[in-house]
Parts: sequence; structure tokens; C-alpha cells
Amino acid sequence: MRRAEQVRLMLFTDVQPNVGSTTASEFEQLTREGADGGVGLTVFALGLGLNPDVLRGMSQIRNANAFSLTRPDDVEALMKDSWPWMVSPIAYDLVLRATSSPGFVVADGYGFPESTLGEASLSVSTVFLSRRRGALLLRLSAEDGKPLGTLSTELSLEYRTTDGEPVSETFVKEFSQLTDDERFEQQGVHKTVALARLVTAMKHAAEIYGEDADGAVATLQSAHAQFEEALDALNDPALDAERAFSANLIALMREGAPQDSFYGGF
Repeated sequence: MRRAEQVRLMLFTDVQPNVGSTTASEFEQLTREGADGGVGLTVFALGLGLNPDVLRGMSQIRNANAFSLTRPDDVEALMKDSWPWMVSPIAYDLVLRATSSPGFVVADGYGFPESTLGEASLSVSTVFLSRRRGALLLRLSAEDGKPLGTLSTELSLEYRTTDGEPVSETFVKEFSQLTDDERFEQQGVHKTVALARLVTAMKHAAEIYGEDADGAVATLQSAHAQFEEALDALNDPALDAERAFSANLIALMREGAPQDSFYGGF
């Protein structure tokens, strides 16, 4: 029987179980049983060396979430940024799908964990309130020189309210008036694309660094220069951290640092 009132368990753990139930599936089952009974779970994972499978097993269940705290200073920052939003679910079983029109494929989906050539999708068991703003980004590619004027994208959104009511909406975006030189209608789009390009280059550079250090440096240098150009246009100090991280990563690669030192030994 589901509880009428909202009940939430706050779990503080190093996520290193070694007695009794120790596997991800066992913790997932415990969390699921609690959720079926109307008890939500917020996990505070403390320190380093967390067991990611166990943490994921608990946090992916309906009405559950998790936060990682590695330093004492993280506690104040988290509470200032996320309380009480971290314990305020607003929707369940959310599914978002983006489908491209014939002649176009989904080349990349940033923020979409599942994607095929024709569709990208995102599933979330529970949506919580948050002060943070995020974005989802699709990169569509034309097949056989298909003109941009024929591009359209359909977005479908499904979820359940906290009262259990189903909601379903569909949106279609046409690009028939899009010109080849039209881009970044909103500053947020420009910012999202700039970050996606930089992170993609970082990932590629890290993947090839072990066998082609010069190629990794060249890849990241080009992306960093492009990111600098975007920063000049955006004038957003919030992106300074990414600029510094990219520059430091280039410096490490130039020095020939071993890959396991990129994360400061963590």
C-alpha cells in the first residue's frame, strides 16, 4: 500500500557495502520496495572510492536521487544550491523523444543516453526541482545532400504527475525558412554548442592520447581556439572554468603526462 503523505529517507554512506547485502541488484531491490511503499530515497555518497554500480542501482529508482560529496566544503555548496529542491519531485516516468524527418539522421545526441540514426531519447524515473539550468542538444546530419529547408524535428514528451496523472505532448519544429548562415538564435544555444564541441574534442583527445599524443594536442588546441572565439562573443564568466580546464589539459598533454595524472590522483 502506498503512503498518502510524502516520506523520504536520507542515506549518508561511503557506498562501500561489505556486510550483508553488497551487490547493486540487492540495493536496487531494497530501494524499489521502498518506492513501491511510498518512501523516497536521497543518497549522499561520501568520500572517494564509491561503488558506482551500487550508487546507480539506488538512485535510478522512482523517487530516488543521489549526490556525491568528496570534501567538507561540498556540503555547504550543495545545500545552498539544491535545498530543498533535491527532495521535491515534480514528475515521474518522463520520456522525451526527438525524431528527425526523412533524409536526416541524428549524428550526435548530447544529454540523450539513447540514440539511433532516426531518433534520440531520454528516460528519467523522477524529475526533481533544481536551480541549475541545463540543455539537451541534437546534431542532425543530412543524407545525400538533402537541403536544410526540408528538415523538421518532432519532439514527444510523456510523464506522470506526482498524483499519477499521465501527460503527453508533441511538438513539431519546421526549418523551412532556415538559411545556411543562420545560427545561434539564442545565446543559450551558442553556449550549449560551444561546450558540446569542446567536451567532444576533450573526449577524442583523451582517447587517442596514448597512441598519438601530437594528434591529441592538435585536436584539443583547435577546439580550445574555437572555444575562445565563442567566449569572446558570449562574454559569460561562468565559462571561465571550462576555459582553464581545457588550457590545463593541453599543457599536461604537451608535457607528456601519464593519463592517470589528469584527475589529480583521484
